[in-house]
Amino acid sequence: MDKRRRGGKVEYLIKWQGWSHDDNTWEPEDHLNCPDIMKEFEEDLKAKKEKKMKREKERQREKERDRENDREKDRHRKEKHKSSSHEKSSKNSENKSDDKIKKLKLEDGTAKLLNVKKIIDSDDDDSKSDKSIDDDAEDDKVSEPDDGPVGFERGLEAKKIVGALMEGGIMKFLMKWKDCDAEDLVPASEANIKCPQVVINFYQKRLQWVTPPQN
Repeated sequence: MDKRRRGGKVEYLIKWQGWSHDDNTWEPEDHLNCPDIMKEFEEDLKAKKEKKMKREKERQREKERDRENDREKDRHRKEKHKSSSHEKSSKNSENKSDDKIKKLKLEDGTAKLLNVKKIIDSDDDDSKSDKSIDDDAEDDKVSEPDDGPVGFERGLEAKKIVGALMEGGIMKFLMKWKDCDAEDLVPASEANIKCPQVVINFYQKRLQWVTPPQN
């Protein structure tokens, strides 16, 4: 019926034939002379232990799967939140740049931005000022290789826009860089984000004031 160890000896709980369970007794192994019954009991006991261990391992695997699923869900939530925050930040930056440019348009319609196809800066005062700055910083200018990076990939700070043109239906600015002689064509959409104030300064100098006709 059962098995235990007491005083360093193995004992079995014996159900006696013709007697009730109330008369079951614990008997030492060496008092028993029923090898077939003991063998059958040991095999059943072993099978029960293996079944119990199997159930326990399955429960452990289920718990581990649940923990892994929870960790995966947590990673997805964090990645989604991070992606959403990045997109929101990028969108806000673009909106701010667009808003700054839109403010150049006066509400009463008396001033309009130039519809620029190709503009070349001819501001003599700016040229003199730029020349003076360039002369002072001549020793510090960066020498760029012909096959090196261009545009914003140079990693330089935009100084001013010296011209603009339409190329393949895309608006581009001719950008001059600080501490560098090179000038590059860069997409206007990229300049609006990376140097909005330079773009605003470019448009402000080219505002065309229109006086409404007097009736």
